[in-house]
Amino acid sequence: MRKILCFTFFVAISFSNTNFENHAFNYSIKNLEFQNSLYGIKLMKTQNSFEYNFSWLPTKNLLITTKLVNPSRSDNNFYYSTNVGLFFLKNNIISIGINSLRFDNEYNFKKWSDYSFVNEIKFHYLTINTTLAYHFNQNFSFTNFSIYLYKNIYKNFDAGFGINMSKFSNLVTNIYFGIKYTL
Repeated sequence: MRKILCFTFFVAISFSNTNFENHAFNYSIKNLEFQNSLYGIKLMKTQNSFEYNFSWLPTKNLLITTKLVNPSRSDNNFYYSTNVGLFFLKNNIISIGINSLRFDNEYNFKKWSDYSFVNEIKFHYLTINTTLAYHFNQNFSFTNFSIYLYKNIYKNFDAGFGINMSKFSNLVTNIYFGIKYTL
């Protein structure tokens, strides 16, 4: 039975069916990283927007993150997401998230969910964060993969850069930079 469920899941994430997924891809960067402190604030600059990420670690194995984006001055759209991640094994996070885009001129109000799997590897002084995420609602579904490299630059400050990729009719990418402060 597990094999059938896994096969169905991978077939579902391989096919997408609307134009909104291209729009949703701009918001698909996850902000899940391991942290030792209780709170974290991360600012990210993507090709299309400036993002504000807040994270909270209420227990050793639970991470709650939110993201706020107002990408355009000509449009009053507002995007926010909430993710709940569970740490398991040594370097992995599995999460579920809810995303919402409001006041968009073209799509007005859209909600979608996502599942993601994060793996972090420490390599000398760098940390490599890879994320595989599946985004879906009743009208679309797509998968994206991101790689984020970051380094601790001073005490509680981390800085890094990454790339987010997905395949629709062609390969789409979004390059981003981030700086994180943990409390």
